[in-house]
Amino acid sequence: MRNMEKSSKSRSYAVALVCVNLVCLGLTVSSFAQGTQSWAEQRKIVTLDVKAMNVTEVLKIISDTSGWSIICSPNVKGKVTVWIKDITVQELLDKLLAVNGFMYTKEGNTLTVMTEDESAKMFGKEREVFPVKFADVTKVAEMLKALSSKHGKIIADPRTSKVVVIDTKDVLVRMEELIAGFDERAVTRSFKLQFADPEQVKTKLQTMVSKQGKIEADKRTGQVIVTDILANIQLMEGIVKGLDQEPTTAVLTLQYVRAEEVKAAVEKFYPT
Repeated sequence: MRNMEKSSKSRSYAVALVCVNLVCLGLTVSSFAQGTQSWAEQRKIVTLDVKAMNVTEVLKIISDTSGWSIICSPNVKGKVTVWIKDITVQELLDKLLAVNGFMYTKEGNTLTVMTEDESAKMFGKEREVFPVKFADVTKVAEMLKALSSKHGKIIADPRTSKVVVIDTKDVLVRMEELIAGFDERAVTRSFKLQFADPEQVKTKLQTMVSKQGKIEADKRTGQVIVTDILANIQLMEGIVKGLDQEPTTAVLTLQYVRAEEVKAAVEKFYPT
């Protein structure tokens, strides 16, 4: 009876492994840490369909597919169900562990998988899920990388509009504050210009636009249309007022320099 159960588990694992290997295609480049696996291995796209399989067996499939060495804590256990198509092995690993409450560290080609409690004790890392209401989830995740610690992880899930972060407590607090200021409903404001050129004003304002915002210049109507968070719109309003001034003419009498030299120096700061 035990032999039959063992044989059944082996067949189940073999079928799942074949399923993964059959759909591994060299289509996209993944941001893997440097390891000993070939370039082709790093570019694999996989599909996995397993039901109620031990998480360690699924990690064995990932190890065989990616070429990584995976070490699991004795507390990494439980059954998982995965139906996932056309993602990289790295994305599969991140999503699988994040939704099941596990964490991992990676050194070269070796991964160490552990529970959240074990990670907190060893590295002081915790797991937090941030819902994103208005902003683009992938852009929020990209923005948070600037705050992430060396061993932190950030996983964007566009399907649920959430960002899963694994990091230290102080980093998570800073990330929460950053998201609160960034994740606002965007508003649209049109600035009607009287004197300034819309394209030039757009160029000046472009550096102020947030990652979720956009700016357009309409020369026909003499307007600059900005869509962004309210705080940025209010800052831009003052800049636009300063730029949209009626030009004045002044005649300067020069004694010690030539007019052409002054003209060239001024044009460096105020190109036409």
